[in-house]
Amino acid sequence: MSQAGLSVHEAGLGSMKETELGFQWTLRLRYILMKAKNVAEAKAIWLTTKNTFGMNHMIASASDVKNGSTPILVMETMRDYTAWFVDKDPREDNVNFTDPKTKKSYRAGYAMK
Repeated sequence: MSQAGLSVHEAGLGSMKETELGFQWTLRLRYILMKAKNVAEAKAIWLTTKNTFGMNHMIASASDVKNGSTPILVMETMRDYTAWFVDKDPREDNVNFTDPKTKKSYRAGYAMK
């Protein structure tokens, strides 16, 4: 967690679209922790750097919770592409998945605060 109250998260995500021409993700997140004071500043920094491969990242901000701004930002990435998600994002709700082996379908997505 940074002095400004930002924290970051990452989780792997398989993607065949990769490049070495970008800001390596661990250094990118550390740079954001060093420079940003809130989610808006973190996003601005993110937009000035390039993805290298598929990952899930999250930036959370204690100061944004206090001032009523969006307290989190989640990014799903691959080379040259970022999908942005905020809390209660409707794209995450009612996502269904069918297991290719059993053909059984179940709900796999829930919009979360």
